[in-house]
Amino acid sequence: VGQLSPLPREALDIAAAGVPARVAKTRGYRGELILFTADENMAGWGFHFVNQLRRRGHEHWLIMADSADNCAGMHAQWEKMVSSYSEAPLSCAYSSYPKQHSGWAQWTRANHPDKMHQVYIFWATRWWVSLKLMREGLNILSLDVDAVLLGDIYS
Repeated sequence: VGQLSPLPREALDIAAAGVPARVAKTRGYRGELILFTADENMAGWGFHFVNQLRRRGHEHWLIMADSADNCAGMHAQWEKMVSSYSEAPLSCAYSSYPKQHSGWAQWTRANHPDKMHQVYIFWATRWWVSLKLMREGLNILSLDVDAVLLGDIYS
């Protein structure tokens, strides 16, 4: 822990020019990055996952949120960990694309009764973000936060 710098507190949009390269340079380690999703409402799950990764010596991770506001909300909640326990800041980014793609129109609440439509879009965005980061030379290990790391995740 501590070998890598955190991303800036203001959320970076992976869809913006140059951001995938910046994330790869700042958060990648030996060509690897661990990617997981969280938002302000499930921040506790994300925080637990950050702590699990750090206890195992992994700092090369990125929280992918679904908006800049959710990154800001998670940073605000994590601030006590920074100020009271000297934890390193979070590294959070989001992607404005492919959320705006016209193909998602069929999944809007008005057209689809499933209340999980935003979650499905968020999950699909993970794979687009993974592609952008792989194009920067990173191998992506995409994990879910509803897991307990009982062993070495690379063996």
